[in-house]
Amino acid sequence: MPTILGAVSLEPIQAVRVSSSQAAFPAMERHSEAASQTFKKGVPLMLDGGGNMVEWTTALANTIYGVNAEPPHNLTVAATAQDLSEGSPQNQPSGITTPVGAWPRDGKIEVYQANGQTVFSISLKSGQTFVSTDIQAGTIYGLDKDATTGFWFMDKTITAGNKAVLVLLGLDSSSPNDGVNGSRVFVQFASTRRYFV
Repeated sequence: MPTILGAVSLEPIQAVRVSSSQAAFPAMERHSEAASQTFKKGVPLMLDGGGNMVEWTTALANTIYGVNAEPPHNLTVAATAQDLSEGSPQNQPSGITTPVGAWPRDGKIEVYQANGQTVFSISLKSGQTFVSTDIQAGTIYGLDKDATTGFWFMDKTITAGNKAVLVLLGLDSSSPNDGVNGSRVFVQFASTRRYFV
């Protein structure tokens, strides 16, 4: 369910297809997660100093590893599995009870790779709409985070600096393009700012 901020819908970044094939699925992997992570599902991720996944930051020109496909697990220790148990079943002291539908807590997080094939769908900044002339060779657009909702969006007014990481591919026609009701566009991460080729 989208989060409504004013009249604008902000949603997770979604991996939607592979650019070279309609039949292929975007590359995905399970990668070690840093401790105490509580970001949203569908946000840009990067490697921390220990090689674990954390939410991408714009303080430096950080490289984007990918976008998470599941919420983080708020691990006590980085890259270390944690029990999901809600107690032992009756008369089974060695057993565990795992809630139905629970995400695995194996110390890892599911990540769609930021590579030259994966196409993502992302919300545009409030008030912005897609115009075909926005697609320009060499133009890299900004990726920014909404401080209220924690979701990330594309900002067409940013074309330089640490936030400029998105190559615009076109309009995601499954959403309105009125600048009010959550316009979404297709993007890839710029080759100079992504981890994978």
